[in-house]
Amino acid sequence: MNLSRIPALGAALAIALASSALGQATKQPRQESDPRSAIGGLLVSPTIFREFVNLPGTKRTLKLKVECPNNATATATEGKLDIKSFMPDDWTYKTKLDVKHDRDCSQWFTKRYEDMTLRPTEKRELQLNYVVPREAEGTYWAMIQFRPRPVGADQGAAVIYEIPIILTVKRAQKPEVTFSTPELMPVPGGPGRFQARIAMTSVGNTFVPIGMTATVRDLNRNGRVVDEESIEDRNLLPGTKRHLAVVMGGINDGRYRLTVRVDLGRRRIPPLVADYVVQQGKPVPASEAVITKQIPVIIDPEAKPFGEVAAGGQRVQAMKIINQSNKPISLALSTRCLEQSSGGSIGIGEAPVAAGLALDIRPTELSLAPGRTGVVILTARLDRNAKGDYWFGVEVKDREDPKGLAEVMMANIVVKGTTQPGMTVDSPELVTDNNGRPVTVRYMVTNSGNMALRPQAEAIVLEGGLRRVAALEVPLKGDGGMIPGARIPNLVMLPPDLKPGSYTVDVVYRYGDDLSATLSVPIKVPEAKAAPKPPAAKPNATSGKPKPPVKTGSKAGGKGGG
Repeated sequence: MNLSRIPALGAALAIALASSALGQATKQPRQESDPRSAIGGLLVSPTIFREFVNLPGTKRTLKLKVECPNNATATATEGKLDIKSFMPDDWTYKTKLDVKHDRDCSQWFTKRYEDMTLRPTEKRELQLNYVVPREAEGTYWAMIQFRPRPVGADQGAAVIYEIPIILTVKRAQKPEVTFSTPELMPVPGGPGRFQARIAMTSVGNTFVPIGMTATVRDLNRNGRVVDEESIEDRNLLPGTKRHLAVVMGGINDGRYRLTVRVDLGRRRIPPLVADYVVQQGKPVPASEAVITKQIPVIIDPEAKPFGEVAAGGQRVQAMKIINQSNKPISLALSTRCLEQSSGGSIGIGEAPVAAGLALDIRPTELSLAPGRTGVVILTARLDRNAKGDYWFGVEVKDREDPKGLAEVMMANIVVKGTTQPGMTVDSPELVTDNNGRPVTVRYMVTNSGNMALRPQAEAIVLEGGLRRVAALEVPLKGDGGMIPGARIPNLVMLPPDLKPGSYTVDVVYRYGDDLSATLSVPIKVPEAKAAPKPPAAKPNATSGKPKPPVKTGSKAGGKGGG
């Protein structure tokens, strides 16, 4: 297991693969506000049973609600329910039914089969009774299979829906999970797209919900975030193995750091880190031989928030520079400003450090023997008129290769009592297709205040300015944070099924208590254009009938030309 730290950007800036049937009984991810699942014309709730049993040897009941909604054909629907033992297939986590194992609780149920027929608007509550054995302790599970079919249909259900039952008897123990080093693998047929994956094995005897966030940083561009993706609401059963994976984009040839943060219930484990070199679209683990071709130094700490300092004050920070190669190296050190790219990543900029802050680093040159560590002192001084949140970096480069790669420590210092948040969303641009139908709304987001922000964004489509007809996904740029002065473009994709009419797209960024920036963009969806009819054949002037096609070829009856 590879544990490491990732560069932190301060408190202010503090995979759809291998999905499981567990907790995934609906076609769309289940929201807590909507616990029902549409199952072949039947509404069923809940979509997963998680029960805690304190007293073994007792009789208990699970209640499954089934409803047949009204439909245009007024067709009744049949439903066949079975409770079966199951085990998730290792790694793929596909359901394997009727598998014997010592954690099966399907036999605890007094009735494991049920057939029903519901007419439109009819509702029914099924009582699933079970008895917990006296010797039971730990986590047990079974699967409810549900097969729906309209009455009179010739064939059975094309899809069999599954509702997991997870029963924890007595006190749940702490999960025991082992992890592998994160993997980066190419996606076939997707240039620049890779799958970030981590393998995990449950070696304990308790059920745990799991999730992960994968971040890829470009080590050739000062550790800028290339992509960050998350997956949540997955499950891990005792004694099972599974992968969590997400698809990452924008990864070209170069050197990258993949960081995976895994959540086990409410507990987040330390980050798992692996470095890769991508050559001709193929990722290779960064071996010592590969790393020593880059600048082979480590800055400790990799990132440093200085905290709050009164105007006119100063802070001093000691940094360690470690030569991890087997050769001596001569380094140049300098302080630089930071800038945020259009993709949201943060790196070294060309502008001078903002007025109000003076930085000094000693020494500016450092020679280190193999394996040796040097100490550098960084001093940050604020003048009496300084205000806001200052972001800057310390750049370490090889003096013999000034155009080569660099290592960067990112830092920030806040002038106490002077921060003012501010944000604007403006410059809307409506993109339409060839038929004039709106497809995308583009806009700019600006951190107009003097402090770093991590806004929460949402976008909705309103009909007539009042009725909400759609919620839109707002892409997350970089790691979601914005340093002062950052101006980042973004966009939202409009639903392709909007009916003709007039709408308003509201994009809202919330960046503090009762603070928000809103952009309202009016759009109009035109009526679909009718397909042009083919021109009618002209009638023959003499007979009133269409002219026969013109034949080509030689008069002598040879092969036709053209």
